[in-house]
Amino acid sequence: MRYPLSMDLQVTAAVMCVIIFLALIFMVWQSRREPQQKAVWLSLFSIGVAYMTALILMVISGRLMDEMPAQWDHPYKISCAVLALVFTVGALFLRVKPLKALLHLLPSLMAFTFAYFLALLPYSCDTMHMCL
Repeated sequence: MRYPLSMDLQVTAAVMCVIIFLALIFMVWQSRREPQQKAVWLSLFSIGVAYMTALILMVISGRLMDEMPAQWDHPYKISCAVLALVFTVGALFLRVKPLKALLHLLPSLMAFTFAYFLALLPYSCDTMHMCL
């Protein structure tokens, strides 16, 4: 049995998306100031985009619970694909060396995994009859 997402959690997710969006703007600005650290800023940027995607998809799945299959509740795979896509396109655009890009992509996926579980805990406690 699943419950609809509360308004408090939706507002919290919206505020977090705004904060992440402002952080993404700062990362783009910072990467232009420090071009030697472009792989690090690209990693942080792709983690931010993936986290914002995960939050948006969690809110959408919480709002459309009756129309969606249960396996679409937690958009981890979609968010990881977005992270990899944003990182790959950014690495090609910024001309990051392939080995350096790979060495930054794998820790980015791990960092996103830990951050995703922090967002998943209040979401699952709010929409299910028991927490994770």
